[in-house]
Amino acid sequence: MNSMNKLLLPALALSLLVGCDQPAPPTTALAKIGSKEILPADLVTEAKRRTAAGQTIPDKAALLEEMVLDEALVQRALALKLDQDPEVARDLRSVLIGALKGRELEPQLNAPKVSQAEVQAYYETHSADYAVPEKARLGLIFVALPARAPVQQAAPIRARMAAARTMAAAAEGFTQAAAQHSEHQGSRYTGGDIGWVIRGKSPSFLPARVAEVAFTLKPGALSEVIEDKNGLYLVTLLDHQPASVQAFAQVEPAIRAKLTLQQQQQLQREFDQQTRQLAGVQTFPGNLRQTQLPPSAPTPQPPAAPRTASN
Repeated sequence: MNSMNKLLLPALALSLLVGCDQPAPPTTALAKIGSKEILPADLVTEAKRRTAAGQTIPDKAALLEEMVLDEALVQRALALKLDQDPEVARDLRSVLIGALKGRELEPQLNAPKVSQAEVQAYYETHSADYAVPEKARLGLIFVALPARAPVQQAAPIRARMAAARTMAAAAEGFTQAAAQHSEHQGSRYTGGDIGWVIRGKSPSFLPARVAEVAFTLKPGALSEVIEDKNGLYLVTLLDHQPASVQAFAQVEPAIRAKLTLQQQQQLQREFDQQTRQLAGVQTFPGNLRQTQLPPSAPTPQPPAAPRTASN
């Protein structure tokens, strides 16, 4: 052994001895759960997350204890391989899909803005959708008359309706005539008022040709007695609204909402298509045709009504 080695060996041995006595370097971790360390930065990040979510922040020790317990629970669940459970895996997939859409799709859905010009153009090209049909508010007096009633039976019925018309023609007489003569129970005691009727869409109790006569009247005017297969009709025009088109200002919010929804649906379709392309999706229709699904669960039926003594 040369003189240089004689000098180095004692120095090396001394350094090893000194190294064995040195304590382990201090850790900055606040806690350690298995191999997982919780660092001060982790505590701060969690506090910021809760603040952003509008949650209160406990004191440092309590917050750390919550994080320690959460991590311990996660590690215990992983040790039991719960992450491989089908239901857990399905929930995790849902969380991932929601996070993906929240990050990449929702900003796009919130971005589109429908311009005033687009709304105006839609209104002009779809004006028929905003047409308001002509309608009339009618008063009605009805008396039943069988289609093949013998003359001796029909004559007094016609005379009764003629009297009703004479009474209705007098000032404020339509209400009285309806109450006294009309057999239309829905309007008899409301002055004969059957409400608004849209031209070309008369209610089932009012023959179309009778309604059409009413639309030829002036407000307050009274029709002649109209005979139809079901009986005799007398109508008066209480109010009238001509056909029109809803004003642009009235329908603008609805149009804007509709066009915005259409834009969002298009963005959704493009996002889905892009996702399929990135994933390299392939489908195999032949295999699909050969796949048999189990039957669907039967639709639940409401419970039977309880039997009573009268049943």
